[in-house]
Amino acid sequence: MQTALVTGCSSGIGYATCDLLLQNGWYVVGVDKAPTLMSDPNMDFIQCSVEELNETRIKPQCIDLLVNNAGVRGFKSILETNCDEWGSILATNLTSPFILTKLLFKRIKKPGGCIVNVASIHTFATTENNAPYAASKAGLDSLTRSMALEFDTYNIRVNSVLPGAIDTPFLRQGVVRT
Repeated sequence: MQTALVTGCSSGIGYATCDLLLQNGWYVVGVDKAPTLMSDPNMDFIQCSVEELNETRIKPQCIDLLVNNAGVRGFKSILETNCDEWGSILATNLTSPFILTKLLFKRIKKPGGCIVNVASIHTFATTENNAPYAASKAGLDSLTRSMALEFDTYNIRVNSVLPGAIDTPFLRQGVVRT
């Protein structure tokens, strides 16, 4: 049975990813700071933020797929965004995938393992009041390209996906209704 670790698994893209993997016979380790409604005998759920995740909480010793999906955003102008808010968004969206990949690298199956980083269309086309999110996702896409080059010698594939607007709770947070 193949094993995947998916961050941000309690809703939206992460939830759908876990559901699809489970339907296809994978064992899934889901990580999220929010509780999950997903229950499956082939799933281990770790409730914590990605910043709090440590190696001892992750049971499987071999991981075939790492999905760095957890993400946060803010909705302020650049001038209204303070340094703590900027740092918090970059910590979750960019630094955590870097740290988690390093933490789990020795467990990722070689050859044949795969890392997927969930970036965003905001990498290329963004909106106002979204600077930390857009910058973090552009950074994640760039980090992905660097990982792909470095990890090729281990036969580990690294890709990013850049979804646009998908009807999820995450998207609905940013929709301004008048």
